[in-house]
Amino acid sequence: MSETVNELTTIPAFKEWQIVCSALASGEQMLILRKGGIAEGREGFRWQHSRFLLFPTQFHQQAEGVRGDRSIIAMNADQPLALDLWTETVATTRISDWSLVESLSPYHIWTPDVVRERFAWGDEPGLSVALVRVRRLANPWQIADANRKAFGGCRSWLKLPLSEWPADHSLQIANARPIIADDEFEHRSAEIRKIIDLPCD
Repeated sequence: MSETVNELTTIPAFKEWQIVCSALASGEQMLILRKGGIAEGREGFRWQHSRFLLFPTQFHQQAEGVRGDRSIIAMNADQPLALDLWTETVATTRISDWSLVESLSPYHIWTPDVVRERFAWGDEPGLSVALVRVRRLANPWQIADANRKAFGGCRSWLKLPLSEWPADHSLQIANARPIIADDEFEHRSAEIRKIIDLPCD
């Protein structure tokens, strides 16, 4: 995505399990692994945007699909959905070597069975991987009717109307605070890059 925030007509958002968004929000996780859904189109999943909001969802979410004792917070369809995680893809790649995917296990919370199922799904085994830098907005943006039809389906990317965001959205993004401090992020990024080749986006 080459346009600046001020040039956007919609805000891109990436749908991810609520429980994984929590891991990204706490700094426990810095990777996103994605195969893509049936609504991704003929070209399959692509990292369409380098900057986006995380859009937590319970669609297809299973607590047993992640490691650790984690609770799922019920999402009330009648209440606005608060979005406060502004995310940048630092590097992306596709991995078709299962042994490399296995080696990334310490850097995410999915169970081996879930990762293996996603890896094997479709005509070509493999996973798309993104190293991401997550920042928290000072004031969450409220989405009314988060269950609207435009947000549904087995898809990864959403386009959220700019008209629903505060007038100072670009300032909020510029001032968003990183979840992980710079030194720690660089240290953990270097560990991941020892496992897989991640060209800078």
